[in-house]
Amino acid sequence: MRRICQTAILSFVSILVGGVGSGCAKKQPARSGDEPAMAATTQAVMHAPQTMRPKTMRPKTMRPKAPPRPVVVDPDPPASVLPKAAQLPADAEALLKKKHLLSFPSRFNGKVHVKQKGRVRSLYLGRRMDIVHTRLNLDRPADLISPYQQCLLLGFGLFDHPRAQVKRVAMIGLGGGAITRFFQLKRPNLVFHSVEIDPMVVAVARRFFGVLDTPGYRSYAMDGRRFIAEAKRPYDVIILDAFDAEANLPKPLASQEFFQLLRRHLSPKGVLITNILVYNRRIYATLLKTMQTVFPKVLRIPLRSFRTHNTLLLAPKDPGQVADLKKLAGRIAQLKASFSVSFPLDRCLKVANTDKVNLDGAKVIRDKKSPAPMTTKPR
Repeated sequence: MRRICQTAILSFVSILVGGVGSGCAKKQPARSGDEPAMAATTQAVMHAPQTMRPKTMRPKTMRPKAPPRPVVVDPDPPASVLPKAAQLPADAEALLKKKHLLSFPSRFNGKVHVKQKGRVRSLYLGRRMDIVHTRLNLDRPADLISPYQQCLLLGFGLFDHPRAQVKRVAMIGLGGGAITRFFQLKRPNLVFHSVEIDPMVVAVARRFFGVLDTPGYRSYAMDGRRFIAEAKRPYDVIILDAFDAEANLPKPLASQEFFQLLRRHLSPKGVLITNILVYNRRIYATLLKTMQTVFPKVLRIPLRSFRTHNTLLLAPKDPGQVADLKKLAGRIAQLKASFSVSFPLDRCLKVANTDKVNLDGAKVIRDKKSPAPMTTKPR
């Protein structure tokens, strides 16, 4: 084999140097003087390094890296996880249908009562079974039954474009959640935070009155004043509708310092809506004077003509928002259409500032020295 290959190589070399050969034919005698040169050439060819054909390298296609997703930090705390003491029985709904009245122990109100008659559920607190804090028609959950709840929508009429301008709402005082439920059904895209100091009231509102926690709508079992103080972002509307078991306005929610806190946490065009019940004119004057030291313009909506003692106080951060009541009257039709309601909002506006309030001698409520709480009645 080696001889054959050497012969083939010699034939190939002979062709390169001009000789004639054919394959492995008989070796032709070399001419004198050519043999050393041919041998050197053969050795060079046999020991020459073999050159490899370079491989064609395809360029790697680099996929562009996707930009990192921005980390979205929720500035608002999650809805409250209720303590064990506020956990309701799993069969609470069935028990209510059977007994028509359930009572649950409460650290803040003594007891929280839920009563059902037909298709209507009512919430009561403490010993006052004559005071209804919330009423829900199960067949029409979006209905606002109380006149003050209906007239409260006037506060949204203080905005030029309420649907675009009102994005965040905080409500201090949940009760049975009638107002929360209304907005959740009418404005599901709002950020709406309901704050209630009594965890049992929150538990009852969630279980029996249709208050649902979603990314936008959240309920909190904590002190309302503390909640506002710890808020990371301002609110466009703050609704103050808080009462204790005796239906009194809590002292910490009626002071000048508290109203200053609320003002700081309102957006530049924000509005404070306060619901109070007026039986004592002197206490009413004291509260109004206290509020006016922080909010110079307060629109009063007394609802005695609706056969209720409720009075709504609408206090915008920008006093110019209530300068022209005619302008507000022109927005009523649009406001009603926006919320798809037939409430008599024009009637609510007609009674604006019609009550006579004498502020002479009225004191300003401070945190350290507060007068007796305002006595209240059913909402």
